[in-house]
Amino acid sequence: MNRVYLVLIVAVMLIGCPAEPDVEIENDVGVDGNVGSDLDADPGEPDADPGEPDADPGEPDADPGEPDADPGEPDAEPGEPDADPGEPDADPEEPDADPGEPDTWEPEESPLTANEQELYDLINAYRVDNGLPEIPLSYSLTVVARAHVQDLIDHGSEILIPGQCNLHSWSDYGPWTGCCYDPDHSQAACMWNKPSELTNYTGHGFEISVSGAWSPQSAMSAWQGSAGHNAVILNQGQSWSTPWLAMGVGIDGGYSHVWFGRVTDPDDFP
Repeated sequence: MNRVYLVLIVAVMLIGCPAEPDVEIENDVGVDGNVGSDLDADPGEPDADPGEPDADPGEPDADPGEPDADPGEPDAEPGEPDADPGEPDADPEEPDADPGEPDTWEPEESPLTANEQELYDLINAYRVDNGLPEIPLSYSLTVVARAHVQDLIDHGSEILIPGQCNLHSWSDYGPWTGCCYDPDHSQAACMWNKPSELTNYTGHGFEISVSGAWSPQSAMSAWQGSAGHNAVILNQGQSWSTPWLAMGVGIDGGYSHVWFGRVTDPDDFP
């Protein structure tokens, strides 16, 4: 039987930093997640093939002339090949229609993966059920969430030390400030500053995390079952009463990270 552990990180005051609380959940329950698609790279390639058939239709034009040495009977037949070569000329036009489809192909309405979209929808639906507005999807905070997911996938075994470095920790292997986020919140700024380190986002970022949730719903249920995390999602209590104006989501490899921000994201998804 899986055991579920929830760890609530409470607000702290840091010298030289604003008193910004954060929250985290850990449990024993991985998340299966999808990563981005590379479909955009493929569509243009078929355009090179359709032109090749144009060379073949012309070859039959050279053969019909040879029967002229024989009695006049072949003269009628050579005319038939002249009609056939014309037919291939029509076929090359058909492939041109297919390559056109990828050129006009549009990505799915959501720039998120299926699991990311589901978790994003679950959070907003929960907020609406509680009389709160939906939080706009943030490109910048999604970049941060995905970067943190990948960092823990690649280096979690080095970074995460029970009782010392929790899920808000970052490695030293990326274009960011690495840190061991400890229970005393001595590295709180390491979390708050990640959006400005990695993107054009100017505000602080606040992260809720879960490791081991096997679906977006299980991650959501774990957060709803924790008073602290539930308060973050629903802007409850003095610490979290300021409305969220941006949200980013990342899910893969057993980790789910949702980032919240109090300022509007200046960038859109490309």
